[in-house]
Amino acid sequence: MDSGTRSPRRQPAISYSLALAGLAALAAFLPGRADAIPAYARRYDTKCETCHFPMPPRLNNTGILFRRSGFRLPDADDKGNLTLNAVPAHSIGEAASVVANFAGRFDQVVNPGESKSTMEFGEVVLLAGTAVGEHLSAQTTFIPHTEEGTVELEGAEFQANYGKPGGQWSIRGGLIEPNLWQKGTHGTITLAGNLALSDASSVPVGSFPGFAIGHNQVGMEGGYTYTRLHNGKSCTTMLSAAVLNGVDETGDPASRNTTDGADVYFQAIQLFGARNTAGAFYYKGRTLIDPLGLLLPPGPFRDHFSRYGVMGNYVFLDRLDLEAAFADGKDHSDEINGNVVSRGAFAQADFQIRDRWVADYRRDYYDPDRGVGDDLIRAHTVSTTYQADDNLFFTVEYNQINEAGTLSHGFIGNVRFVY
Repeated sequence: MDSGTRSPRRQPAISYSLALAGLAALAAFLPGRADAIPAYARRYDTKCETCHFPMPPRLNNTGILFRRSGFRLPDADDKGNLTLNAVPAHSIGEAASVVANFAGRFDQVVNPGESKSTMEFGEVVLLAGTAVGEHLSAQTTFIPHTEEGTVELEGAEFQANYGKPGGQWSIRGGLIEPNLWQKGTHGTITLAGNLALSDASSVPVGSFPGFAIGHNQVGMEGGYTYTRLHNGKSCTTMLSAAVLNGVDETGDPASRNTTDGADVYFQAIQLFGARNTAGAFYYKGRTLIDPLGLLLPPGPFRDHFSRYGVMGNYVFLDRLDLEAAFADGKDHSDEINGNVVSRGAFAQADFQIRDRWVADYRRDYYDPDRGVGDDLIRAHTVSTTYQADDNLFFTVEYNQINEAGTLSHGFIGNVRFVY
């Protein structure tokens, strides 16, 4: 079972790669930066399909509610009332899973001195999460080996849930992932992430690289989750408001607020049926550029930014999952004495060919600055993933991107081991 999946590596221009020669016939990959928690399936004695569709790391509504409820599995009693069942971990071995990635890639466009074809030992990720007692839960994502060869703490959340199973108040804090709708972010099945909800900005504003909505951040969130059952079907409404540190002048998550006040993030997510969702978000933030006054004209400069959007998915004929999102935003910068308005959207189709084998297609559109012409980014992503067993995934993917009229393409093959 997967939960708390993380976004794949995203870049303003999508990377393209060639499948491993030895795996070209079998072809496959899963997101190099996706979190898998098969420890949950072992602990709760259930199958991955309980919380995933069409394949990990994509969460279905049971998986989303499981995580939101502090790793307590939703069920129904003899009277048809919602219950939340917890199986706490009694050791790190029961709570933790490991994810390892290995890939072969071909990039049509590379930096000087780099080969177009290469093999990569990707991230190794250690993930752990568990309910603690009746109300508390905790989770962490630790990366002893990133793609750059560094060590990184990706997330460390602590959460408390209070109330009846059908109506729960929650508060969580730490290095959290603010985005509750995970189907198009770290829960995507493709390696190349979408541009609209990326964790890598494509909107530079003066000397500021820009803000990305997909970042994990230090902060605290309060929320309410209301779930009702009717004839064996559930309907869940999730509301949340978060106060966050935001990002620093490099666009990375800030360890403390860079200006007076804090960023705020509001969300509303509706889960209906077993797999369908709809939602909206609004983010308001700020950061300080050139705090030492080294740039000309002398700083510091403030950048105030906002992001808002809608997203959702719907499953047809029990095999075809369609998801889409639209995001808009504006930066007001003292440095450029003006505004930068961005807009992005994507639509994706995931088709379950058979059990443990899916095919995916996504179309991306992104306009980094609507005040500038000829800067549109359009991308096509075609992918197929095969799950050989509970612990081994193979994927192959083709990407084509048109960035401001410059066309590039490539392939990637990835093997992911999860335990």
